Amino acid sequence: MKTSKELQEMSHNIGKAIFAYHDAVADNLKESGKEYGVFGDYEDGKVSLTILDDNCSGAVNYVIDKVRYNKENEQVEIHICEEDYRECDTWTYGSFLGDNVDYVYDSIDWGD
Repeated sequence: MKTSKELQEMSHNIGKAIFAYHDAVADNLKESGKEYGVFGDYEDGKVSLTILDDNCSGAVNYVIDKVRYNKENEQVEIHICEEDYRECDTWTYGSFLGDNVDYVYDSIDWGD
């Protein structure tokens, strides 16, 4: 059986690994200077996410099709092409997605 200290250390290591992964994705996007498509649950490679709104009163469905690094704001941005089943054309920060950003990052089509 693991001690509480060992469990805390493991949890801390998970957090460090997630931050390192996010930094690596941001670095790759920054270095390339390109937009990347994603591959997901849609035939054309888009990623669909359903996220609770800020008031936790309902859910919003987003469809993401691209990812890039905004050098001016020094942030990873995601492109939302559909919100609640209506087409849109919105770039927003990856952090907007909270923990769901990992799903988008895992879906980036790096082309290799």
